[in-house]
Amino acid sequence: MPLYNPVQNFLTLLASRMSGSTPTSESTSGSPGSTMLIPDAGHSHPRLTSADIATIASGSTVKIAFTRTFTKPPAMFYTLIESDTGASQQPCLFATVDYLAADGVTSLGTASPADGVVIGGCVVKAWRANIIPQNLATLLLTAAWSLFGGSVVGVKIAYVALASSRP
Repeated sequence: MPLYNPVQNFLTLLASRMSGSTPTSESTSGSPGSTMLIPDAGHSHPRLTSADIATIASGSTVKIAFTRTFTKPPAMFYTLIESDTGASQQPCLFATVDYLAADGVTSLGTASPADGVVIGGCVVKAWRANIIPQNLATLLLTAAWSLFGGSVVGVKIAYVALASSRP
């Protein structure tokens, strides 16, 4: 009669449940997996980011629809994708000027939304620096000259929206 060995039985059971496969990459919504293995084979982690490319429209703004929703304003990161290698290649600034509800239309403002409100996108404003005139007289005599008056229409930006790590 074999001896009862709970540790050996547990290790044998554990070894039979180990997964040899690599978990899938993150998805826009998590899933519990389909097979009881350690770690659960086929499981996916909830996506923490929304990333894409957008083009600045007239009015120097662009509406962005996130690929996932957020319950708190996400941290936003913008990068200029410059295709013009000519003289108009001047720095751009970007700012989130409004958050949008999950419907992509309803304005939420830039403050934290009320409990239960879901953020589904944002509106980004962009500015491009003008080239400073080479001669001081031109700069002083041009009262309408603006440092951030360059056109940004058609500029492409890459953005990343990152979920807050605070509860």
